[in-house]
Amino acid sequence: RPSTRTSIKCISLASKMKTAFCLAALTASASAFAPAQVAKSSTALNGWKDDMVVGITAPVGFFDPLGFSKGKSDAAMATYREAELKHGRVAMAACLGWYITASGVHPAFDSKLSSDPLEAAAQLPAVGWLQFVLGCGAIEWIAEQVKARPGYQAGDLLGAAYWVDNSDEGWVDYQNKEINNGRLAMLAIMGIITQDVQFHDYGDQIFKPLVQ
Repeated sequence: RPSTRTSIKCISLASKMKTAFCLAALTASASAFAPAQVAKSSTALNGWKDDMVVGITAPVGFFDPLGFSKGKSDAAMATYREAELKHGRVAMAACLGWYITASGVHPAFDSKLSSDPLEAAAQLPAVGWLQFVLGCGAIEWIAEQVKARPGYQAGDLLGAAYWVDNSDEGWVDYQNKEINNGRLAMLAIMGIITQDVQFHDYGDQIFKPLVQ
């Protein structure tokens, strides 16, 4: 009958509309839990600066006058932090080694090397340079093996991040001291070398001829 066919068609249409409505509702609900799109690099950098409590200290705060961090990802910023820590540690060791040598303490090679660190480097025999290069290479190889482990944090070669995190104020303070001392040491060793090259003075005071 016409009336029966019309009723069946209406029921079928209503069923299809109901199904479509349910699918739309499910899609909307799922989109609420879907991961957000990747933020732009500038937003990622701002987030990195907001989350990073280490190395952003008074009075300069986030110090990047040349804009090297602009547009960089979190991974790139972690690489920069790794490089900063490595250079800072090397510079601190260089400052210490410089003044130990300058004070006349150099027991290697029968103490025949100069107390001027630059002259001592020039006088160092080839076997000494070979030991130096192989030693640095071994340290770099070990560091690369350490960085391959899960949960590695930039510069944390001893695995301290497994025992303490940045919620510990004492640990954050320790890291800030290391970074700031490393930054100072990088500037200091450049000044020390410049003084030796320009004024042939490798003693106990940077740019002594200028302040006397």
